[in-house]
Amino acid sequence: MALLIVLVFVFFGGAFYSFSSGVEDNDFALWHEFYLLGIGIGDDAIVQVAAKQVGNTGGEKFWRWYGYSGRVDWCCIFVSWCANQCGYLETGRIPKFAAVSAGIDWFRSKKQWHPRGYLPKEGDLIFIDWQNDGVPDHVGIVENADAKTVYTIEGNSSDMCRRQRYSLNSRVIYGYGTPRYNAGSANQRAINGACEWAIIIANDNRYQYGEGERAHNYGCPFCGTNISIKGKGYENTYCCNPFVTAAFAHGAGDPALLKACKSGWGVAMTPESFYRFGRNNWKKVARPDSVAGLRKGDVLVRSTHVALYVGNGRIAHAAGHGWTDESIRVNDLSEIALKNFDFVMRYEGDGRY
Repeated sequence: MALLIVLVFVFFGGAFYSFSSGVEDNDFALWHEFYLLGIGIGDDAIVQVAAKQVGNTGGEKFWRWYGYSGRVDWCCIFVSWCANQCGYLETGRIPKFAAVSAGIDWFRSKKQWHPRGYLPKEGDLIFIDWQNDGVPDHVGIVENADAKTVYTIEGNSSDMCRRQRYSLNSRVIYGYGTPRYNAGSANQRAINGACEWAIIIANDNRYQYGEGERAHNYGCPFCGTNISIKGKGYENTYCCNPFVTAAFAHGAGDPALLKACKSGWGVAMTPESFYRFGRNNWKKVARPDSVAGLRKGDVLVRSTHVALYVGNGRIAHAAGHGWTDESIRVNDLSEIALKNFDFVMRYEGDGRY
């Protein structure tokens, strides 16, 4: 934690910013702030999410989220739930799976599989074969590892979420799924970061649009500008433009947009407003005729709204006025809704990578 504080201090040029999330879970709020302040979306994100669930008994919130009406074995579901909280299901880094064999098959098909003996890294998935009979039974998330021991966080461990440890060469370790959290070009990693950030915020009901004229103003909860610009009561709100600005500022780490976000301004509804943050970083392209023509990370623009295309036919956006959980959301983009946008701005920068 001390290292994180130093990193935040350096990242903001020696100024330490403190924000009030209004959340009673202070440990989670502190992690959430560090996580979104540009420290990075990396291999430890899913570990941080899993760690907050340690102590859960029965797993009901996980298997109900998956769609089951009654209790089922939920170790895989727990991993899927944690991945969803990080945006990794949407961006295809981890599959949604309820059966151990399905998870293994997916990682093997992606050539992201290592057998026992591999030294796992933070955020890898560990698959367990309790009977050592070649039929794996269980899965968990690697918290860390050293030359002798693998430390994990697991769901459905005696019907609880708990920490476990195994000898690195334990015979019950079947192998590891190794998600490519930072795969691809610097541009693609930046785009993935922006999309994952947007999905996390959209899935976090603490962040809403707000009502009245003040709700439409620029401002960002993580830059501390909402109070000075919008006033008390609007600390955790975004309208559409600042939401997209913040996704590329905090998720992708674009330095020009981060500077703008911290100053309380950002992109608007014209190509010129994007070009201010690096003409080589942004390219205006024609709106495609179908959703299939979009690329992940495309920003859809019309005269009254902007939205971020996060892939798989879905957009993340600050979409509705009010204090509802759905005012900032991820939803399907229909072909009809696509035609309501005028053009697309495509990010070609490298973010902080």
